[in-house]
Amino acid sequence: MIDVLVEIDVKTDVVLVEIIGILVEIHVRTDVVVVEIIGVLVEIDVKTDVVLVEIIGVLVEVDVRADVVLVKIIGVLVEIDVKADVVLVEIIGVLVEIDVKTDVALVEMIGVLVEIDVRDVAVVEIIGVLVEIDVKADVVVVEIIGVLIEIDVRSDVVVVEIIGVLVEIDVKANVVVVDIIGVLVEIDIKAGVVVVEIIVEVVEIDVKTDAVVVDIIVEIDVNAAGCGC
Repeated sequence: MIDVLVEIDVKTDVVLVEIIGILVEIHVRTDVVVVEIIGVLVEIDVKTDVVLVEIIGVLVEVDVRADVVLVKIIGVLVEIDVKADVVLVEIIGVLVEIDVKTDVALVEMIGVLVEIDVRDVAVVEIIGVLVEIDVKADVVVVEIIGVLIEIDVRSDVVVVEIIGVLVEIDVKANVVVVDIIGVLVEIDIKAGVVVVEIIVEVVEIDVKTDAVVVDIIVEIDVNAAGCGC
């Protein structure tokens, strides 16, 4: 394994492996590998050469024989080339290159270069905002415009308080519904479009049909040039 410390206890038939600071326990007798990564249990069936992983409620199937890992996380297809030691990931249309050897992920989000140190703490600057992510803990603490945001990775819902307003973000869905100072904001992560209701009126949002009923709508295309991103 690449830069992996492996400790084998022959008597107990248990292999203890540390990968990027993550403890992996392998039971040789049962031919099943049980791994806990950031509070997520991963079960690997050695006989079938297929890894079934559930991450944030998403089932991931890894074919070990092909040396390529195809992962679908939050509806995004991720291809990992094990031989090249480089992980190429496309998240929300953003190409992410992770160098496994250096434990550093170079990510470009909205034209901003993000360097993530996988070993411990990821310090990310997004649109001039410093984001510190504690990889070991299951909580991501983010400061945006002087506001502390605490994200519990284990749950599928992110509850954020911005300027005294509670914001609930459903990680599984691709739509973020935010109520800021009486203004309803719907952010479509895939389309990169922000729909904002300026005048405070009754607003109905059908998450399934992505339909928003408002009086006055201002549409901002985040991907458009000159948006200040």
